[in-house]
Amino acid sequence: MRFLAVVVLLLVSACSSTWQFSTLEQIRLTHLAEQLCPETEGLDPLCNIPMALNTSNFTNAYATYVNIQITRSLLQMMSDGELAYTLAHEIGHKALHINVNRSVPYEVGEIEADRFAQYVTYCHGFDPFAGITSLNKLMNGLSDETKDFMKERIKLMKSFNPSEINCHE
Repeated sequence: MRFLAVVVLLLVSACSSTWQFSTLEQIRLTHLAEQLCPETEGLDPLCNIPMALNTSNFTNAYATYVNIQITRSLLQMMSDGELAYTLAHEIGHKALHINVNRSVPYEVGEIEADRFAQYVTYCHGFDPFAGITSLNKLMNGLSDETKDFMKERIKLMKSFNPSEINCHE
């Protein structure tokens, strides 16, 4: 089965320690990736995005030109539904911005990736509102300005209407 490749990339931190996903983390990510990106007839480059463990102290995930970076603290904090949403959100950045070299303001990019994630998670059997709980978990310790923007994103996520979605388009 083709799936969003969970490639164990070794990242070397500033102190030259090597970090990698544990076997359980690999299994969890692979399972979620297979659900988000099931085998299809057409070639979908978004189904082959490597993931790398980022050793940052911050709880985060983000897309780069090369891969999706995920911190261990994010893996530990998120439920499977929240993690699936987060992966779909980062795939959204790759699909809508990075892979097509389309630059947009930060806020626009986040909102577009949120909508993409809601669509993808809903169409693949996950809760399209899991992003709300994941953002709520991430708000601790952030600036008021960042919290305000996250609250705006949550408000927009709540307006998502699954009855208007055609998953076969």
